[in-house]
Amino acid sequence: MTKPNTLIDLDTYAIGHKLEINIVSEEHKDDRGARLEQQKADAKLNRVREVVLLAVAVVFILALGASCLAISVSHKTTVEDKKWAWSTLTLITGAVLGFLFGRVSTKR
Repeated sequence: MTKPNTLIDLDTYAIGHKLEINIVSEEHKDDRGARLEQQKADAKLNRVREVVLLAVAVVFILALGASCLAISVSHKTTVEDKKWAWSTLTLITGAVLGFLFGRVSTKR
Protein backbone atom coordinates (compact mmCIF):
# COMPACT_ATOMS: atom_id res chain seq x y z
CA MET A 1 0.00 0.00 0.00
CA THR A 2 1.42 3.38 -0.94
CA LYS A 3 0.96 6.55 0.99
CA PRO A 4 -0.72 9.47 -0.73
CA ASN A 5 1.38 12.52 -1.53
CA THR A 6 1.26 14.66 1.60
CA LEU A 7 3.52 17.51 0.52
CA ILE A 8 2.20 20.96 1.36
CA ASP A 9 3.45 24.04 -0.44
CA LEU A 10 3.84 26.54 2.41
CA ASP A 11 4.65 29.39 0.05
CA THR A 12 1.00 29.59 -0.93
CA TYR A 13 -0.03 30.15 2.70
CA ALA A 14 2.86 32.39 3.77
CA ILE A 15 2.03 35.45 1.71
CA GLY A 16 1.27 38.26 4.16
CA HIS A 17 1.21 35.91 7.16
CA LYS A 18 3.61 34.65 9.74
CA LEU A 19 3.52 30.88 9.85
CA GLU A 20 4.64 28.73 12.71
CA ILE A 21 4.83 24.96 12.46
CA ASN A 22 5.03 22.62 15.42
CA ILE A 23 5.51 18.91 15.09
CA VAL A 24 4.61 17.23 18.35
CA SER A 25 4.71 13.54 18.98
CA GLU A 26 2.25 12.12 21.46
CA GLU A 27 3.84 10.93 24.68
CA HIS A 28 2.96 7.40 25.66
CA LYS A 29 1.14 7.02 28.98
CA ASP A 30 3.88 4.84 30.50
CA ASP A 31 6.61 7.23 29.34
CA ARG A 32 4.74 10.18 30.81
CA GLY A 33 4.35 8.39 34.14
CA ALA A 34 8.04 7.48 34.25
CA ARG A 35 9.04 11.05 33.36
CA LEU A 36 6.79 12.50 36.06
CA GLU A 37 8.16 10.09 38.67
CA GLN A 38 11.71 11.05 37.68
CA GLN A 39 10.84 14.74 37.96
CA LYS A 40 9.31 14.19 41.40
CA ALA A 41 12.42 12.33 42.57
CA ASP A 42 14.70 15.06 41.19
CA ALA A 43 12.63 17.78 42.87
CA LYS A 44 12.76 15.94 46.20
CA LEU A 45 16.52 15.48 45.94
CA ASN A 46 16.98 19.18 45.14
CA ARG A 47 14.85 20.19 48.15
CA VAL A 48 16.82 17.90 50.46
CA ARG A 49 20.10 19.21 49.07
CA GLU A 50 19.03 22.83 49.63
CA VAL A 51 17.91 22.14 53.20
CA VAL A 52 21.17 20.34 54.05
CA LEU A 53 23.28 23.13 52.55
CA LEU A 54 21.25 25.76 54.39
CA ALA A 55 21.61 23.86 57.67
CA VAL A 56 25.39 23.54 57.23
CA ALA A 57 25.66 27.25 56.40
CA VAL A 58 23.56 28.24 59.42
CA VAL A 59 25.64 26.08 61.77
CA PHE A 60 28.87 27.51 60.35
CA ILE A 61 27.66 31.11 60.62
CA LEU A 62 26.37 30.56 64.17
CA ALA A 63 29.70 29.01 65.23
CA LEU A 64 31.66 31.84 63.64
CA GLY A 65 29.38 34.46 65.19
CA ALA A 66 29.58 32.85 68.62
CA SER A 67 33.38 32.70 68.50
CA CYS A 68 33.58 36.33 67.34
CA LEU A 69 31.21 37.39 70.11
CA ALA A 70 33.23 35.46 72.68
CA ILE A 71 36.43 37.11 71.44
CA SER A 72 34.90 40.58 71.48
CA VAL A 73 33.63 40.37 75.08
CA SER A 74 36.62 38.53 76.52
CA HIS A 75 39.00 40.47 78.77
CA LYS A 76 41.94 38.32 77.68
CA THR A 77 41.91 39.32 73.99
CA THR A 78 43.81 42.23 72.50
CA VAL A 79 42.26 45.32 70.95
CA GLU A 80 43.28 44.14 67.47
CA ASP A 81 41.50 40.82 67.98
CA LYS A 82 38.38 42.64 69.15
CA LYS A 83 38.46 44.88 66.06
CA TRP A 84 38.44 42.00 63.60
CA ALA A 85 35.86 40.13 65.69
CA TRP A 86 33.50 43.13 65.56
CA SER A 87 34.16 43.53 61.83
CA THR A 88 33.29 39.89 61.28
CA LEU A 89 30.12 40.20 63.40
CA THR A 90 29.10 43.24 61.34
CA LEU A 91 29.72 41.29 58.14
CA ILE A 92 27.68 38.33 59.38
CA THR A 93 24.79 40.59 60.45
CA GLY A 94 24.76 42.35 57.07
CA ALA A 95 24.88 39.08 55.17
CA VAL A 96 22.03 37.56 57.17
CA LEU A 97 19.86 40.65 56.77
CA GLY A 98 20.66 40.82 53.06
CA PHE A 99 19.78 37.16 52.64
CA LEU A 100 16.50 37.49 54.52
CA PHE A 101 15.28 40.71 52.95
CA GLY A 102 16.69 39.84 49.55
CA ARG A 103 14.62 36.65 49.53
CA VAL A 104 11.46 38.55 50.51
CA SER A 105 11.89 41.19 47.82
CA THR A 106 12.47 38.64 45.03
CA LYS A 107 9.21 36.84 45.82
CA ARG A 108 7.11 39.95 45.19
